[in-house]
Amino acid sequence: MDVEAIVMELSKTGPQRRASRAESPWKIAAVAGLLLSSVAGCADAPATAPASAPEWQSGSRLRARVLDAGGGARSFEEWVDTTTKQPCGFTSAADGVPRCLPARKDGIAFEDAACEQPVRVVANGEANVEWLTFDFLGADSNGVCPTWPIRAGRVTHPSSATTFYTRTFGGGCIPTALPIGGTPMHVDIVSADQFVAAHETTGASAGGLASVVREADDGSWQTVKVRDTSRGADCASYASASGDRRCVPNEHIGWRTGRYFADSGCTDSVAYDTCETPTIVYSDDPSDCSDSHLFSVLEKIDGPGYMIENGACVPVPWADHTFYRYAAQPLAPFPAIHDVDLGRSRVQVRRWGTGGVALSGDGHFVDGGRDCMVRRGDDLRCTPTYEHSAQLSGAFEDAACSVQLLAWGKPPVDGHGVAGGACTGPARASTPPPIGITSADANGAPEYHELGDEWAGGLYVLDASGCHATTRDPSLHYVVPGPLVDPKSFPLLTELVE
Repeated sequence: MDVEAIVMELSKTGPQRRASRAESPWKIAAVAGLLLSSVAGCADAPATAPASAPEWQSGSRLRARVLDAGGGARSFEEWVDTTTKQPCGFTSAADGVPRCLPARKDGIAFEDAACEQPVRVVANGEANVEWLTFDFLGADSNGVCPTWPIRAGRVTHPSSATTFYTRTFGGGCIPTALPIGGTPMHVDIVSADQFVAAHETTGASAGGLASVVREADDGSWQTVKVRDTSRGADCASYASASGDRRCVPNEHIGWRTGRYFADSGCTDSVAYDTCETPTIVYSDDPSDCSDSHLFSVLEKIDGPGYMIENGACVPVPWADHTFYRYAAQPLAPFPAIHDVDLGRSRVQVRRWGTGGVALSGDGHFVDGGRDCMVRRGDDLRCTPTYEHSAQLSGAFEDAACSVQLLAWGKPPVDGHGVAGGACTGPARASTPPPIGITSADANGAPEYHELGDEWAGGLYVLDASGCHATTRDPSLHYVVPGPLVDPKSFPLLTELVE
């Protein structure tokens, strides 16, 4: 059976072929794509193109808003709900089911003393929003780990209430003052079942990893994350200081080490977390910038925990801190991953996976191998990112503070040192960026400049006391801005709703 026949067979539905989970539309697309990419001479999918898990497909109600750079490089932006005519995003709704709720998130107050009828305050000059999603702080919240049922609402008409209320973290409902000049608008809570529901299933796999696909009830689907199949745990891209990249499960940022202790003498170091406890964590306070940034969570510590304050070892006063022992976790046991660039033109979409197969669903554009960002001006362009550009330094070359210099250096480092100190590493980047970025234009889009000569003269800063001399930061290169670069010299992007 040839490729076309196989695809035709996979595409049969109803009485032609017994329905099963394996025949979901995204799986048909995945198999067809992998087959076609392996056939030499196929004009639409050359044999050299890497096989990849498809990223999305529109359905009967949810349509994908997409950016297209040509040559097969396409990136998903958001879902558009054709019923509400608004963008939407999947989150766990108040009924516990993942649903595509309105993307506009907003704070609310209430017009009743039970904190059940929400209002949205529209500031003067602000356009009203018809559909919105809000965190409905639960009445059973205890103030330590509050519950936040997510609900959606439709703004209908101005509220006639004269007193407004807000929910406290302890579960109470108390009067509150609204912002001066705002108009409170009545919000009708919309039943969760009015929005498209979805569930997750496993997609394409390679190297011990599998893509996770969110299938929606309207037939739309999207690759959303990656799962470590041997551990049965979702995982995320993690890179050590040495550049080793692995898919690490339960990655959690902000795990603190070296600040809390199990004993009243503050000698037995422990770490803390609040509300949720992952099994593998990333510490923002490693002892150095080696590969030892990951920790495994061990047993829980009974007792209040201790900290050093003003030179004394005192109990930790916060009730939401739970303390744990921990151990360094090497990266080697986790599946190795790498970038996979998709597309046949100058601009490509970069996803990550393993074995040449892109499994992640978070693709972004690269131009010549470097990340590029979407510049929204008169049109859409894929332009250099701030990370790969010189930026305004805040220092001027002249005593009138009329010409602000660009600066580059201080390369990004992996993690932070103990108690927020800097990681050890090179003093500054050794390769100059190809371009500089200055303030935004009238549309809020960044402007790009060629780089002029490096400035070796004196520096000046402008503050409340005027323009005066300042000292040079030895970790930076200061450069005179060159001519403006025409944004049309960057690759054009096309935005469309499929």
